[in-house]
Amino acid sequence: MIARAVVFFVALAALMGATFQDVAAHLARWGRPELVYLPAALLAAALIAHARVPPRLPENFAWYLILALLAGASLATPWIPWIYVGVAVRPLLLLVIVLVMLRLRPRIGNLYLSGLVPGFLVLIAFTALLYESIPIVTDLRNVGVTHPMVERIPLPMANVAAAGIVVAIFIVASGIRHRPMQLNPSRGWLWAGVVAWVAGAAVSHVRMYLEYAHYALTVAHVLLFIGAFYLLSHLLPGREADRLH
Repeated sequence: MIARAVVFFVALAALMGATFQDVAAHLARWGRPELVYLPAALLAAALIAHARVPPRLPENFAWYLILALLAGASLATPWIPWIYVGVAVRPLLLLVIVLVMLRLRPRIGNLYLSGLVPGFLVLIAFTALLYESIPIVTDLRNVGVTHPMVERIPLPMANVAAAGIVVAIFIVASGIRHRPMQLNPSRGWLWAGVVAWVAGAAVSHVRMYLEYAHYALTVAHVLLFIGAFYLLSHLLPGREADRLH
C-alpha cells in the first residue's frame, strides 16, 4: 500500500507542478518557477490524506508503473529538448490519474449517505479546470497542428471550446453522471471555483484590473482542482436504477 501511495502522490504533485503554470508565474517573482512543486506537494499530500486515498487505491501494479514513467517524464520535461514530450505528457498523466481515481474503492463510512454527481456543475467546473490546466489548442499550435477554421477563432475561445468538448466526452464515456458519490465538500469548492473563474474572466477585459484578474483566475484554478479531486475520490459504483433516468 505504501509504494502505491508514494507513486500516486509523486504523480499527483508532478501533474500539479506541470499544470499550475499560473501559480508558477506568481512564484517566479520571488524565485524560480520550479518553486511551484513545493506547494503542489504540500497540497497533494493534504488532499490524499484528508480523502483517505492510500488504502483505497486499486491494486493493479500496471497503473503505478505507468504513473511512475509519466511522472518522471513530466519532471524531466524542462531538460528535454523536444517540445512534443511536454505537450503529450501532461494530458496523458492527467488521464491516467483520473482513471486510477475512478477505480478507488469506497471510503469507509456510511455508504447510504450519498447523492448523485451534479452533472451540470461538473461540466462547467471541469471545463474551466481543463482550460486553466492544459490549453489544448495552444499546445497543438505550438507543435504545428492547426486548421484554418480554428485559426479564425480567438485563442481563449478555442481553448474553452476544446476543453468543453473533452469534458463532455469524459462525462459520457466514464458514466460519472450516473454514479452516486459519498458525502464530500466538492460542491462548495467547485462552485467557489466557478464563481472566481467567471469573475476573473470578466475583470480581465478591464485593463486597469488585469493583475487582479490574474489573481482571481489563479485562485479559481486551485479551488477547481481541489473540488475535482474531492469529487473523483468519493465516487461510488454506478447503480442500474440511476442509469435508467
